[in-house]
Amino acid sequence: MENLRRTLFLTNDTIDSAMVVDDEGKTVYTTETSTQRRHNRTEMKSVSGEVIAKLEWHNTSDNKISFGNSGEKQRLGKFLQEIEVPGNEKCV
Repeated sequence: MENLRRTLFLTNDTIDSAMVVDDEGKTVYTTETSTQRRHNRTEMKSVSGEVIAKLEWHNTSDNKISFGNSGEKQRLGKFLQEIEVPGNEKCV
């Protein structure tokens, strides 16, 4: 079975409007941030335009994350506490 692990990099210092590329420089995802009435929203899309994830950045309430185009929103902090990152027991 082929090893599907790749190292990914942001092309900018911020996620606001960046490409996510692999270690060969191939674009894997793009990000775009728009200003909404009460928050900013960053969408991560595949190169084919499919929405992979959405992040909502709030000033006065919890930031939120959802997956897919219509995924259920959850608190970003809670999500980060629950995921496991290779090499670390938990991501904080």
